[in-house]
Amino acid sequence: MKEKQNMTDAQVEEAAKQFTILSEPARLYLLRALMEGEQNVTQLVEKTGLKQGTASKHLGLLANAGFIARKRDGNFVIYQISDPMVFELCKLMCCRLEEQARQRADELRAQ
Repeated sequence: MKEKQNMTDAQVEEAAKQFTILSEPARLYLLRALMEGEQNVTQLVEKTGLKQGTASKHLGLLANAGFIARKRDGNFVIYQISDPMVFELCKLMCCRLEEQARQRADELRAQ
């Protein structure tokens, strides 16, 4: 197990910014779709149900935050996950949610 590290004030502020980026459901839908592999906006709109303008706006924010990368392929812009830590972060949160659900179910059964 890693030693606990104290975060500096600057790191706390930056972490808060990163979590703010990830706090928008539309961005999480886009990340979930991109976990399947690189895709263009049209594909992402089809998979997420977001409007094209909304998807483009959120993709820009995710790219500026460094979570995804974009590259031009002819007339299309292709998006992909650029920070594999996104997978770990999502996995941690899913495990946490599953554990909370199990605990809640156990509490209900105990009543």
